[in-house]
Amino acid sequence: MSVNELVNLAAAMVGAFVKAGKVKPVLPEGRREEVVSTLTLLMADPDALETYAAALEDERRRGREVEMQLLGMSGIDIPDARIAAQGFAALSDDELADIALSPEAIHALREYLDDPETGCGAWLIDKILEVESARPDAEQRARRAQEIYDDLRARGLLG
Repeated sequence: MSVNELVNLAAAMVGAFVKAGKVKPVLPEGRREEVVSTLTLLMADPDALETYAAALEDERRRGREVEMQLLGMSGIDIPDARIAAQGFAALSDDELADIALSPEAIHALREYLDDPETGCGAWLIDKILEVESARPDAEQRARRAQEIYDDLRARGLLG
């Protein structure tokens, strides 16, 4: 997902909130799958997360009234254990919108998923592998990882 696509989705999230009367976070019409896909990406790619969160914060600040309304809302409880196990697809539109409109929630969720004590489903590992293999230096990184592994094995440091 490109930087422009992340910025556009952040703008669409704030726009949908404003269009809905600033009562509660809502998904932009017809973009549920894009929100699910983006949130999944954000959990696997720290660069994408920072880009989206910064764009979302910029959009929220454009209208001070919008930012104050969002900050004053009590959000729904994030079903973090369910997300860790299953990903975002099974969440309700309200849950998705609440998370996707909050840089704080996105960062907190990423931190939760990064905790070694959190049991994450295959959805996250699959996305991380997809993101990592798409990097321009993926071959070099894989080669270096293999060298490190071989060295550790030769030293008898692996079981």
